[in-house]
Amino acid sequence: MCHYRFEERNCIRRTQGATEQLIVYAMLWNEDLDRNPAHLPIKSLQIVYGSGTIAVEVPDTAQMLIFRRDLIDSSESVRSALNASAVSAKPSKENCQHCPVKLLCQPYWESLPSVSSDDHLSNNQVTLIKARGDRAWLATVTASAAIEVGQKIIVRNYEGGKAFWNDLRSGLSIRLTDGVLSSQEETDVPVFNLSMMSEALFLS
Repeated sequence: MCHYRFEERNCIRRTQGATEQLIVYAMLWNEDLDRNPAHLPIKSLQIVYGSGTIAVEVPDTAQMLIFRRDLIDSSESVRSALNASAVSAKPSKENCQHCPVKLLCQPYWESLPSVSSDDHLSNNQVTLIKARGDRAWLATVTASAAIEVGQKIIVRNYEGGKAFWNDLRSGLSIRLTDGVLSSQEETDVPVFNLSMMSEALFLS
């Protein structure tokens, strides 16, 4: 009889991940003819935390074969992704929230309603219509998590902001990040206030 105990000094946050790791050890033990020439079976698996022990069900032969096949398939998928000439984008809140190249990522903007972060900053793609003074433009929304596509919006620059602002023109399609949506003006048009962190990408 062989008992495997997986001990960690620090508490493992995800028991599921620790369970899968433990089953990998069990699979390796079953297939290790040097250390286990008699093919002694594993009778119990345990994850040991400082706060206690969690018993893990020992997979039977059929379950172990399925686990082994799934592990091989996932490993091949990782190898293929690493060897690919182009990396496929996988938009999500977690992946995109702090991504430094999301201005360039077409899948991000196509998935914007489902990948927008929960913080107060907003990202919007617009087409400019006409200037409204020195610090504001009327625009049409073409991609947004908070505003309906086709909605008119006021894009307002922050006081003293000069980056890219002088290059704006009517008909320009532009992606804008890290702005703040404010209360509506008298005309019921939402206001998208740019900030010092805002960045822009001109599309046309």
